[in-house]
Amino acid sequence: MSRKYPLLMRLLLKIEEAADVLPTEQKKPLVAFLLTCLRGDADELSPVRDISKSITQASVVDDEECRRKVLAGFVGIIPRQHHFT
Repeated sequence: MSRKYPLLMRLLLKIEEAADVLPTEQKKPLVAFLLTCLRGDADELSPVRDISKSITQASVVDDEECRRKVLAGFVGIIPRQHHFT
């Protein structure tokens, strides 16, 4: 493992913390910028979709339920609910 790895991880955590406090309208251009960096200049970005909070929450609930089922299959028990940030 590179010696720079812990430093880069701390930097990433600081970036994530800073992004968390941004209002939604400032997060959208940030996401567009990051996607452009990841994609390069190959193709244009699709427009930012405005997904409702209820749809997002339903997706999170589904993901957590699937996670519990997968873990129950591997471990034989359903784990306590954990909320990760």
